[in-house]
Amino acid sequence: MIATPLAQPPGPGPVADAPGEGEPASLDELRALQLERLSWTLRHAYENVPFYRKAFDAAGVHPGDCASLADLARFPLTSKDDLRANYPYGMLAVPQHHVSRLHASSGTTGTPTVVGYTARDLDVWADVVARSIRAAGGRPGHKVHVAYGYGLFTGGLGAHYGAEKLGCTVIPASGGMTARQVRLINDLRPEIIMVTPTYMLTLLDEFERQGLDPAASSLKIGIFGAEPWTEAMRGEIERRAGIDAVDIYGLSEVIGPGVAQECAETKDGLHIWEDHFYPEVIDPAGRDVLGEGQRGELVFTSLTRQAMPVIRYRTRDLTRLLPGTARPAFRRMEKVTGRSDDMIILRGVNVFPTQIEEIVLRTAGLAPHFQLLLTRRDRMDHLTVLAEAAPGTSGQRRGQAAALVIRAVKDGVGVTSGLSTPPSPSGLSTPPSPSGLSTPPSPSALSTPPGPPAPRGPPAPPGPRHPPAPPGPRCERAGGGPGTTWSPCCRRRSGCSTSAGTTARAWRTCLASSASRNRPSTTTCRARRNCSGWPPAARSTACSRSRARWKPRPARPSTGSSA
Repeated sequence: MIATPLAQPPGPGPVADAPGEGEPASLDELRALQLERLSWTLRHAYENVPFYRKAFDAAGVHPGDCASLADLARFPLTSKDDLRANYPYGMLAVPQHHVSRLHASSGTTGTPTVVGYTARDLDVWADVVARSIRAAGGRPGHKVHVAYGYGLFTGGLGAHYGAEKLGCTVIPASGGMTARQVRLINDLRPEIIMVTPTYMLTLLDEFERQGLDPAASSLKIGIFGAEPWTEAMRGEIERRAGIDAVDIYGLSEVIGPGVAQECAETKDGLHIWEDHFYPEVIDPAGRDVLGEGQRGELVFTSLTRQAMPVIRYRTRDLTRLLPGTARPAFRRMEKVTGRSDDMIILRGVNVFPTQIEEIVLRTAGLAPHFQLLLTRRDRMDHLTVLAEAAPGTSGQRRGQAAALVIRAVKDGVGVTSGLSTPPSPSGLSTPPSPSGLSTPPSPSALSTPPGPPAPRGPPAPPGPRHPPAPPGPRCERAGGGPGTTWSPCCRRRSGCSTSAGTTARAWRTCLASSASRNRPSTTTCRARRNCSGWPPAARSTACSRSRARWKPRPARPSTGSSA
C-alpha cells in the first residue's frame, strides 16, 4: 500500500533545537500566521471530518467564508458531547494508519473522549511543552521529576517528551508511592518537578512526616497543572518548598499540557502559544464572543493539528484574556477560576471550589486539604465543607478557625454557613447555637443552615427518628417578645429566623409567607419560653395546627420536624 502524503499546516515547522526561536517576532507576524493556519485548519476539518462538514453546512458557513480572524465567530462550537458522540474515531481527519498515538479521558463520567496524534502532532506537542518548561525557567541539562500520571492521561507523557525535547534529564516517577517520591527527589536531586498542585502538597506533607525540610531539597521550580489552583496555594507551596511555582495549562482534546504557560519572571497569568492554538472567550450562556479583559468560558481552535483538528472547542474553563507581558506577542489567560460545569449553584448563589480553597488556605489552624459535599435535606441544598485541622490544633483554636471561615464564606462568597458537627479530632466544631438548633451531626466541618424554601415538589422522605428525651418540664406559653427561645417543634423548612431576638410577629409573618410555597412542611406555632433545646434535653413537645392556641402534647420521639 502506498501511503498518501498528509496535508501540512502552513508556516514554520516544529522548533528543532532551541524552543523560543520559532516564536513570531511581532504581533503582526503572529496574526498573519494565525489566519493562514486557521484557513488551512477549517478546510482540513471540513474535507476530512464528516461531523464538521455537517456542522458547517447546518450553520450555513464554509471554510472560504473565513476572511479574517473575527470571522471564526460565525462557525459552530464543538463540545465534549460531540467528541463522545463520535467515539472512538469519528473525529479523526487522517487515515488510521497515519495515527502514531492515542490518548483518552478516563470515561468515569461517561463515554471516553479519544484523541489521536500523527508523528508531526507529537513533534509539535513536544515543542510547545519544551517552550513551556523554558518559560518556567528550565534549561537544557536540568533534571525534571515528572509525577503526573502516565498512560492514557496526557500529563505524564506530554511533560516527559517536552522535557526531553528541551534537553533535560527526565525522571519518570509517575504518580503514587509518595514516600518513594520523596526519596527519589532527595537521592536524584532534580531541579524541576511537574505535578498537580494538590499532590505537591501531599509530597510536602511527606517530607515533613519524614523529618525533612522540603525547602532544603534540590527543587527550584515547580510546574503545576491539570487542575485549578489559587494564589493562596501558590504562596503555600512556595513558602514550604522554597521554589518558584508556576502554572501550565492544557487539555487533551486540544493537544495536552503545553497550550499555555506562566512565565517565571512575571507569574502574572499564562501566555497562550497562539501560533498553535487560537483562543476566544465566550459568554457561557449566550455564546457571544467577549472582549479582552471580560471573564467567560475559554474556547480553543487548533491551528496545526493533523490527526484531530478541533474548531472552537468549549473547554468549560472560566478565565479572561489579557495582553502579553513576558512574551508580548502572545496574549495571557488569567488563572482558571473554575469551570462552567462544576459551578455549584447554592440557593441562587454561584459557588466555585476555588473560592472556598482561598478561604481555607489563609485560615490559620487548618490543613490545606478539604472536600465539598453538596447534599439535599428537606428539599433544600446544603453545602458542607470537610476541612482538616492542622496537626496540634486545639479544640478552641478549631472553633476560632471555624468562625473565621464562616465569616469569610458569608462575606466573600455570599453563602451563609454554620457549624453542624460535634467536636472531633479532625473537624471543626463549636457548641450548639444559643437557640439550641442545629443540623443533624455529620462528619463535616461547616454547613449551610436552612435558607429560603426550595421550589415545591414531592415531600422528602422522613429522616431518622431521634430517641425520646428524658422527662423534664413542659414548655410555657409566652408572648414571644425579644429573648424568646423556640422549641424544636417550631423548626421550619423556611428562611424564618430562630434566634432569640425573633419576635412572635416576625415568626408568624415569615411562616405565613412561606406556607404558600411549601405547605406540606409548615405548621403555625405560637411563641413560648423555656422550651427544650435541640437535641431535646427535656420532654419533647409539639404544636397543634391551630393558629388560635398552642398546647403541649405528650412526649414522643422527635423527628426534628413539625408534628
